[in-house]
Amino acid sequence: MNDQLVGIYGARGHGRDVLLMLAKDQKRLNGSKMVFIDDDPALTQSCGLPCLSLQAFADQQAAFKSIAVAVGHSKLREIIHKRVEELSLPVATIVADSALVFDSSAIEKGTLISPGVAISSGVRIGEGVIVNSHAAIAHDCKIGDFVTIGPGAKVNGCVEIGEHAMIGSGALIRQGTIDHPRRIGRGAIIGMGAVVLDDIPDNETWVGNPARLRSRK
Repeated sequence: MNDQLVGIYGARGHGRDVLLMLAKDQKRLNGSKMVFIDDDPALTQSCGLPCLSLQAFADQQAAFKSIAVAVGHSKLREIIHKRVEELSLPVATIVADSALVFDSSAIEKGTLISPGVAISSGVRIGEGVIVNSHAAIAHDCKIGDFVTIGPGAKVNGCVEIGEHAMIGSGALIRQGTIDHPRRIGRGAIIGMGAVVLDDIPDNETWVGNPARLRSRK
């Protein structure tokens, strides 16, 4: 019986980034065995690791098992979180060694923080959030459940981002204030490199510099 077994849900894309992040953190792994979990039955191996179904992973014998959900699509990520919890398996929270996270910030379960990320004081990050490499979240921000923040995005102080929003690579969000935080709505999409100066309503896509409305769901 293996003492510890770590499953990375998603054998493509971000899952491979998480594999690299874990492989560089030998102290955290402490001899744990790693596998991928994927819903494609034709996929049996990725990056030299076996690919299992979720049920096959649950059936593995190990003293302790956990799953890092590395799926980019936020709605699917939420569904997978629920499936994992229904099997009474823990969802892993992973913070890269090179990420800077102030002690006064809070990170909920299942969130993945990539290398080079900076998270300042008083930040609250919800469940199942993905913060990609070299993104920065400044003081007193609130990041909702299953938000995705792209590589190099900058979220300035006192910004609230609603659940399932997506902040594109290199986007810049202007700061708010404690009394009047900048608000990015639930399900909103901010395009790559966009410069957001105003509040963004729910389920709208904004692009450009300065960011302008492109579409509504």
